[in-house]
Amino acid sequence: DLLGTVASALLVPAYALALAGEVGPAARTLTLMTVLFWAGSVVRVRSQFRERTNRRFHLLSLAVHLVCLGVAAGWAAPYGWALVPSALHAAWIAARPPGPEPTLRVGLREIGHGVGFVILVALLAHLAPGGA
Repeated sequence: DLLGTVASALLVPAYALALAGEVGPAARTLTLMTVLFWAGSVVRVRSQFRERTNRRFHLLSLAVHLVCLGVAAGWAAPYGWALVPSALHAAWIAARPPGPEPTLRVGLREIGHGVGFVILVALLAHLAPGGA
């Protein structure tokens, strides 16, 4: 959880650089991927507080993650193989039961997982031939 929080804080300057156009297209793509996956995790956090509609929000969260994964795969085509960890993250969400998870701590852990996987994707893309 702490690692996810630190990673989120470190990504804030990356967002600013990407919006200012100070980084290359690969870094902008990875930054946008992070934002999109974070948005998917926020949807999942909302489900923590709506137990009676938890299944619907669980499915919505999965859909958001899968759509973001597809969009990001198109943008990151030269090193799309690096998206495998994010695909595994989406699969992990799909495999989890949509039962009640009433604590904010669980929601924050979800966001940490999403950010952690996207950082891993960024590292793999950076190491790929022609990467960031």
